[in-house]
Amino acid sequence: AVRLKTKFTQYALFALAGLSLALQCGCRPNSCISTVAFIAPLFIALLLNNSRSVVNKVSAALSFLTPAIAGFAGILVYNYLRFGSFFNFGNEEQLTNFDLRFNRIAFDPLKIKDLLINFFIKPPSIDTEFPYITITSSNISDYGNSFFNHMTFGLLSIPLIWGIFLIRRKYMQKIEYIMCLSGITFSIMLIYVNYC
Repeated sequence: AVRLKTKFTQYALFALAGLSLALQCGCRPNSCISTVAFIAPLFIALLLNNSRSVVNKVSAALSFLTPAIAGFAGILVYNYLRFGSFFNFGNEEQLTNFDLRFNRIAFDPLKIKDLLINFFIKPPSIDTEFPYITITSSNISDYGNSFFNHMTFGLLSIPLIWGIFLIRRKYMQKIEYIMCLSGITFSIMLIYVNYC
């Protein structure tokens, strides 16, 4: 949307991005932290871009912010009507019968090893049927904030992710480089908060 010259298409894509952010907040509110960290540098650069007119800047910002704020407000009202609190995203209604409000964030450097293994390094399991690999079953009931068994494998098990290491700063625009650094930093912080 930022690089498009057609105003209608550009504003439509900004509106779709704002709606997508609101919908993401509805299903995974904590993941919005890393998404906002990723897109914030681009949004700020758009507003500071001298080659755009003031009308274009305001229109682009409003086309993104209006559906994002409206969607987020709708989610807050829904939370209030259903759970009695704007910021209760169903924490008390967990099927696991565990009230997540009891979780507390505490720094534990020993958890970093588990974080790195489970989110980045853990390989998929070998299977006897095509495609001969399967997701590994993990019991993470002793990792603090996670009280369930789930299926997982590390990000580095996905060959497409390896392309991150091939990216060089000289091939990226400055804003894209800042977006990547900001998004990756906040994603790792969010992973740590989820684990500890």
